[in-house]
Amino acid sequence: MTKVKKLVIALAWLLICSSFAFALFDTGTAMEKGKFELDVSINPLTDINYGQNFVFLHYGLGNEFELHGFFSKHGDIYNWNNSNYEGYIGLLKQWYSSERLDLATCVGIRKVLTTSMNPSLIGPGFLYTYRINQDFRLAGHLQYIGDFSAQGLVNYGRGYTSEVGFYWLFTEHLELALGIFTNSQSLARPIYTFNYYF
Repeated sequence: MTKVKKLVIALAWLLICSSFAFALFDTGTAMEKGKFELDVSINPLTDINYGQNFVFLHYGLGNEFELHGFFSKHGDIYNWNNSNYEGYIGLLKQWYSSERLDLATCVGIRKVLTTSMNPSLIGPGFLYTYRINQDFRLAGHLQYIGDFSAQGLVNYGRGYTSEVGFYWLFTEHLELALGIFTNSQSLARPIYTFNYYF
């Protein structure tokens, strides 16, 4: 398939699902030491109020460890008033690797920045990557969420998120990820990101 056909298919999918705009950024593969990955998802339309805009950064620490984090804005990209903003920082450890399959776990802290909500513990999560060939891979995660409070960690295990995605490498540095996101409080939603490696 030519790169032009790839781009046409990718743009058609984005027109369908960009208004939902959840981000896809969890794989079982740690970044190599000193390398970065930048994932971007934008919700350009106003019809879907639960869409999010994400910037997610991965950095390889070496020995199959990765430091990563995101900043996100709920709602459409145009309205910066009365929006919720989230920040997250976490650590990933890849503990299995083969020619086709990578497995990892990660744990992190998420905070909704514009409210008085307590921070949340994300994970430990189970992450995977399955390489179909050099251009395509499947990846995703399953992880539990709990909230920190004055009483300690509460409601852990009552909430979860999961996703499965199809990753499509256009060039050595640019990738498109398309997938489905689910959590314990909502239906499945389409998701996408553009991923840039440097």
